Amino acid sequence: SILVPLWAFFGAFNHKPIEYQSMPMQINHYNFTCYLPMPFSQHARLAIANDGDEEYKRSVAYGIDYENDAAFATENSRLHAAWNRSNPTREGMHRLLEVAGKGQYIGNFLQVDSKYQEWWGEGDTIFNVDGQTMTHTPGTEDEYGSCWGFEHIYSYIYSGYIQMDEGRNRMYRWYLANPVRFQKSLQVDIQNQRVVGGKQVPSHDDYTSVAFWYQEGTHPAPPLASYAERIAPNRSAEYPLTPAR
Repeated sequence: SILVPLWAFFGAFNHKPIEYQSMPMQINHYNFTCYLPMPFSQHARLAIANDGDEEYKRSVAYGIDYENDAAFATENSRLHAAWNRSNPTREGMHRLLEVAGKGQYIGNFLQVDSKYQEWWGEGDTIFNVDGQTMTHTPGTEDEYGSCWGFEHIYSYIYSGYIQMDEGRNRMYRWYLANPVRFQKSLQVDIQNQRVVGGKQVPSHDDYTSVAFWYQEGTHPAPPLASYAERIAPNRSAEYPLTPAR
């Protein structure tokens, strides 16, 4: 139920690894580690495939830990992951996840590439759980473990802001201590808004995300955008520093 670009699965967008330490995932130099349990019943298959436009050859070292136990026989949840890119966002909104069924949402990586030179991250995170909509946090920085803007990079067990680099912003949030449980459906969106003249207005930036959730039963992996679309240049809007008068 996972079909995600390998680098992005670990939060290394644009083929740029940045070291961080979180509870379920981490990158240490060239070591990419995932500690998220991946339940299976009879067999599991992990494959690396090249769908790019040129031959790719590199040595890979990997390790997989697993255990067999009769206590797991009734476990019917499966780990899922979905990659999505809004390049640029439409109507100031980026969708992280849309799923039908029963399960729990556990977190995401998010890369925001913006050409706006002032505060870009005023967007709220919005959950629609079983048809009921709620605003979870009052701004992007609040959702990813900060407050009143991002002032420096940090890496903690449940949240991190690990890149502040020429309009590129990378962050993660894990809902392991407070999972978002759903019985029928879940939709997760994040607004793309900036502050202009003291007001929040929609932006059109480049948002890329990988969302993770557990869901009962087996399901096909969500479709993945083409390689050309995944590596397309940033199409986000250009913004004036001050509003026109």
